[in-house]
Amino acid sequence: MVGILQILVVLFVFQINSEIRTSTGFILIRKFQDKQNSYVGSLLGKKIGDQLYSDLIVVVKRKMNTDTLYAIRKSSLYNSKGWGGGVGNSYDGYRIDNIKSDSFDYFLWKKDGPSSDSQTIVWNESRKIFEVFKDEP
Repeated sequence: MVGILQILVVLFVFQINSEIRTSTGFILIRKFQDKQNSYVGSLLGKKIGDQLYSDLIVVVKRKMNTDTLYAIRKSSLYNSKGWGGGVGNSYDGYRIDNIKSDSFDYFLWKKDGPSSDSQTIVWNESRKIFEVFKDEP
């Protein structure tokens, strides 16, 4: 009986780990929902330190495909419409702050603290994309 219980625990732990870590080293940080509580994507990150990530992506799984809705890689920002700008090269990674149901803030991070103001990536309901939040005039 103990042997069967151990096998079930191992299978359960494997199932949890297979859901939160991808084969490319990304881990699940948060699942996002729109105002109608419908799933719109998942935030994944490549962890390189305590609360520090080298890459951040928002993906959505549709049937057998996984589409990237937003990516922060190296020094560039991309959404599903294409390149969204650059962030420079003088930082060690990205740190996430203030995660909500449809948005998150991130900082460029150096060893001694933030090296930028925070940027907010938010789900734009009307355009059906994640994008950098811009204050309306």
